[in-house]
Amino acid sequence: MFAKPDAASRLRAELSQPGCTLAPIALGANTDPYQPIERRWRITREILEVLQEFLHPVSLTSKSGLVERDIDILSESARDHLPQVQISLTTPNRELARTLEPRAAHRRRLLTIQRLSEAGIPVKCWWRPSFRR
Repeated sequence: MFAKPDAASRLRAELSQPGCTLAPIALGANTDPYQPIERRWRITREILEVLQEFLHPVSLTSKSGLVERDIDILSESARDHLPQVQISLTTPNRELARTLEPRAAHRRRLLTIQRLSEAGIPVKCWWRPSFRR
């Protein structure tokens, strides 16, 4: 396991530097920021709190329903047009999803997309339709 428990404090220090530019920070570009350990460690939540404090834009990509835990922060930041959330979805077809990702919570992802959207958070669903040859 590899984690950065001091990520939020290090981010705060960087954003406090004079001349810091406001370019969106991407969370989840390589690894989902809502790994199971996030429930206990709350590193992603702390990062989102710092970004909200500095009114800094963020792009967040996840497959996890745990992102709903942070709806309070994300919806407040959405008032300033700061966050964008991407939820990856293999396919909208439930049967095909069960074959492609047998342990994934397909319905849960759809509910997460709905709940984020209802909270006023810009959310995109990423999926590639299947093509027949």
